[in-house]
Amino acid sequence: LRSPLWAVALKPAANSAVKVIAKILFIIQKRRTVLGTALTDKTQFDCESFALVQKFTPPFNSRPMRTLKNSIIVAGLAMTFLTGCFTTQDGSSNFTMIPGRSDAFQLRPNWPPAQAMQAVQEVLALEGTITSIEATKNTVTARVNERYVWVKVQTDPESPDISLITFQVRTKWRNPDLALANRLMSMTVAQLGTYTRPTAASN
Repeated sequence: LRSPLWAVALKPAANSAVKVIAKILFIIQKRRTVLGTALTDKTQFDCESFALVQKFTPPFNSRPMRTLKNSIIVAGLAMTFLTGCFTTQDGSSNFTMIPGRSDAFQLRPNWPPAQAMQAVQEVLALEGTITSIEATKNTVTARVNERYVWVKVQTDPESPDISLITFQVRTKWRNPDLALANRLMSMTVAQLGTYTRPTAASN
């Protein structure tokens, strides 16, 4: 093997082997450089960037269930903060997509609560359908034009002969409808105008 003749004979084969090995190393080096571009700005792939690429795992592909669970939690929290509840005149709590908006008008007619309650019931029966009358809560609920209506009649704190009437209206999507609340309030005032005022009993 030390003879020059053997060296000359093996030189072509050695050159071919060196070229093949160099080509393989070039392909490996190029592939590592491409994989490392997502985590390093280096043009060559070295030991420092190798640790970054070695530990990198796509979060969604490796843990799809955890990612889906986190997405559902985030969506739930967003819905919680963007939505809320409102309280009706009968004390119930209902869900709404638009919380914090006014949905009621108040009226203080110079009429006793008994006549005010009678006027409210007549107006709601004329405009829609009364669904319940709660005497203990002085509240009437109704459906008018697919709207939910709650009307509460109380005695005004200033005088027992003055009523405090609250008109609350929501759509089927639980959004406020102040236009209908205002119309029902105006109709109640007109209905009270057709009554005869009670007179005090004379001695």
